[in-house]
Amino acid sequence: TFDLLSSVWNGWINKIWGTSSSNLYLVGNQGAIAHYNGSSWRRLESGTDVHIKDIYGGFDPIKNELEILCIASNGPEIPQGRELLGIQQGAVTNLTASELPMDMNGIWFIVNRSYYIVGDGIYKKHGLNTSVLWQRLNGDITRNYIEAIRGTNLNDIFLSGHFGELLHFNGWSWKSYRTEISTYSTIYRAIAQRSDLVIAVGDQGERAVVARGYRR
Repeated sequence: TFDLLSSVWNGWINKIWGTSSSNLYLVGNQGAIAHYNGSSWRRLESGTDVHIKDIYGGFDPIKNELEILCIASNGPEIPQGRELLGIQQGAVTNLTASELPMDMNGIWFIVNRSYYIVGDGIYKKHGLNTSVLWQRLNGDITRNYIEAIRGTNLNDIFLSGHFGELLHFNGWSWKSYRTEISTYSTIYRAIAQRSDLVIAVGDQGERAVVARGYRR
């Protein structure tokens, strides 16, 4: 699969997401997006040169199709840039997100219910087609930069980030596991969750770090 990718991709891969081995997306720096249909790769024109940091999708039962979103950000780099992108039937569109900070890194959502974007803050919105702005959640949750977010439902969401931050939302309250399993020098750069298992990966200086949790 990835041997065929070289014809459309020669840069850095930031995230991979898909629904199957025949429907796979890659996102990377300078606005790079590529799609694999099971036999060949195709590069999608994103309309931006901002670094795409994360991609996530979910099924929309009303439209009977996938809703796929990407968050792009140059972070502290100059020139600054931040974009929220949608992918539909191979076409990429730019969505309104002007109230978000320039330094954002992760996205997760359940279609038509709640959308989260994280990085320099944790932002939430109910529905993309509403006039309501993205809401920054209470700073008491954490003051640390958040690298990644994934969940199984609105009452089961994990976030990971700098200074060893690992957060869980149970639908009612937030809990940090940072002081239990991490050190301040740890950065958890990605997190994945399936059923009762969650795994966060990152680094501590020059050492790789993996945190694994089970629900009992």
